[in-house]
Amino acid sequence: SLPLICIALNILSSLCDHAKDGVSATIFGDSSCASVEAEMMASIGVNVLDALSDNIFEYFHALMNEKDPTLCRNSKDGLFGSLKACSSIVSLLETRLSRAEKTIKNLKEVVWIIINNSNHLNQISIESKGIQKAATSLLAILPLTGNSENTPPNKIWTQSIRDGLKLMEWAIHDFFPMPRADGSSKKDEDTRVKEEAKSHPDLWNRHQKWVSIAKEATSANDDELDLGNDPTDDHRSRSLLSRIQSLCSYLHCLLVMEGYPIHRHSAFANSAVIQQIPLDMLLNTSEQLLSFPLAAEAKYRATKSRLRSSPVHGGLISPHAAMTISASMRMSGHTLFDVSVESCKGGSGILGRAHRVVGMSVANLVSSCSLGVVSVVDGKLMRGVGGNNAVRMGWLRGSIPLRIQSIRSFQAVALSLGSGVVSSNGTVKSISRALVLLGGCLLEQILGEDAEKDGLSLVGGGLDEEWGTLGDRAELAETASTALAACIAAFGGLTPNDVRATIDSITHSCLSSLYVHGDSSIFVYSNAKKSILQLGMNCVCVPWGDGGRSNIGGIVRSVCTMLRNDPDMSVATVALSTLCAFDALVTPRSPPILVPVRDTMADNSASINRGLSASEMMRGINDAKKISNLDDSKKKQNKESDAKKSKKKKRKASPAEEVSHETKPQPTEGIRETKKFKPDITTDNNSSSNSKAPEGIETADQKEYNYSVVKSTVNEVTKNDEAEASVALKVSQTINDDHVVNEGGENDVIVLAETESPPGAKPGKSVEGVASDTANEVSTRDNTNHNSDSEEGVFDRKNDSD
Repeated sequence: SLPLICIALNILSSLCDHAKDGVSATIFGDSSCASVEAEMMASIGVNVLDALSDNIFEYFHALMNEKDPTLCRNSKDGLFGSLKACSSIVSLLETRLSRAEKTIKNLKEVVWIIINNSNHLNQISIESKGIQKAATSLLAILPLTGNSENTPPNKIWTQSIRDGLKLMEWAIHDFFPMPRADGSSKKDEDTRVKEEAKSHPDLWNRHQKWVSIAKEATSANDDELDLGNDPTDDHRSRSLLSRIQSLCSYLHCLLVMEGYPIHRHSAFANSAVIQQIPLDMLLNTSEQLLSFPLAAEAKYRATKSRLRSSPVHGGLISPHAAMTISASMRMSGHTLFDVSVESCKGGSGILGRAHRVVGMSVANLVSSCSLGVVSVVDGKLMRGVGGNNAVRMGWLRGSIPLRIQSIRSFQAVALSLGSGVVSSNGTVKSISRALVLLGGCLLEQILGEDAEKDGLSLVGGGLDEEWGTLGDRAELAETASTALAACIAAFGGLTPNDVRATIDSITHSCLSSLYVHGDSSIFVYSNAKKSILQLGMNCVCVPWGDGGRSNIGGIVRSVCTMLRNDPDMSVATVALSTLCAFDALVTPRSPPILVPVRDTMADNSASINRGLSASEMMRGINDAKKISNLDDSKKKQNKESDAKKSKKKKRKASPAEEVSHETKPQPTEGIRETKKFKPDITTDNNSSSNSKAPEGIETADQKEYNYSVVKSTVNEVTKNDEAEASVALKVSQTINDDHVVNEGGENDVIVLAETESPPGAKPGKSVEGVASDTANEVSTRDNTNHNSDSEEGVFDRKNDSD
């Protein structure tokens, strides 16, 4: 039954997402269907959220206590599906849930239970990362519901960001106290935390619940741990790391508005809401996380070797455990720093703090690059380079993933601040240093392998000291070249000439290596080749500060000519695009090209030869869609009319069938004959024929019934088929004009007289042809049936005596 529940949860999420995405009308259709779905979900939304909240709690406890792998997997699927379904419902209903405070409160408490126990979930399975992500996404969407006090969602959103930052600061302070940038002492920091706890009692209680869970022993061997002399504190360090990662994910979802409706993105993107973002708090917490490795290493070096596994004073983890998680803590800091800068892109808040932001990004980049690159850029040989004695943070410089993240952070800062930071005296030196460091990282990865093959070790000990695979090195080269290309395009001619000369020289060397050693291991990855081509193209397009043009155009053209036939289609496309742009730059005007075309070809492709504008093409597409919709609606109407006709036939045929079953008449022998009979009678208004009907001709009752069938068939013809309706009408008129009624005894007959038709009129059709097809349905009728209502298709007798 649990797989069926998971399928139902997925369907529920899909319905809510469809209704949410279709609420606003588009040019391709209206929003009536989506609005109806939203209203239907609003009528049951609170009850569904209550049930899903109970399911989340049950699935979580089953996952924590279950030992069977199959049942654990089913519980994880159910928990993940329930979280996603709640997120979809909340994002659809939004403020319509403002009065359901009890439901939202219960849902929030359940989600916080999952986040507090994220360390236990990570120990159960690696797949629990998805559950953690779904929980933080749901928690970030809850500000959309508002509250009963009519507080705007944007204010609740801002307060949620502040609460998340406070929880993160409290966690770091309780587990590993760090000195603050303002120089406040440990005592002052404790006083500040106590005051914040008094002003936010609910938030402090939530923090204390997590601390109590983090202190719990995870195995029987840890039941008698002494915090004063704890040789194994991995559990608490992992709990701290899980807490920081969960809160970073929560803040990231809030700042990027993950899962929010489209109209909320536009409403929150205005300047008034951006100014409410606590940018100073975000930068303080980011700086604290980014400097965590430095603080951990300083504490580790200042502590005696026999005490490095004991918790620090006023904390819960040891310097050794802090060193273990320092790299991951810094990655979380990069995530928070990047989303903080990107969320304020182009705003006055980030521009007013440009000096601090640039300093943080450049400092992280310097601490992540290899010692050899830093020593060359700074112009001095650093202690520890070339030997095994590493300087401070030397053990962390070899992490390629951390270096990639540092480069991306600097790229986000450069694009957010723009070219103004290059023209400012306070930031131009830092930006210039960072650009040269980026070029050194790229050059080190591209040419480092060749140097190692030649036995020439790079400054800093070579590539063996780096923590990363060949794929990581290719990603590093791609990230560095992409960041350089973006900075050149953003800064333009404001880049200092000496820095631009260095970048052009590095780009020329990398392109030459690609042209000569195209089979090198790092060039196996297509992303590395595409990024280097983009860097070369930007260098060719963007002029220098003095108006000159770069001199690397020849190598760029040679490499693009070589890569235009690359097996990877994406690389070949980029090479051809670069060649087109390069030709447009170096050619003042393209020569005209005359293409002879045959007349037949011109006739077959007249619309292509005359040219189509975008407006004409879109108008034609819309007209084609309208014609298609009209055809579909006409087919639908025809189907509906056919269904109505079939129902009407069944209703009209049912009385005749009942009569035929009751009387069961025997058909005469002459019914099936098609022989025409021409009687010698006259049609006068004052007299009627008393001649006897010959054999093979129907009686008057049978003739009247057959005529009623023809007349009912004529009445059922639809108005859409005009041709058939006109023919049937002429048949009916011919029958009414030519039949003769003999009011006699049992031998009364109806015959057709061959009269002259008026000019232009078509001769009438004989009734015998129609009667022969319906011979099996002929039945005798009594005098009551002869006088029945004309709506049943029975022909009323007329008295011709008048």
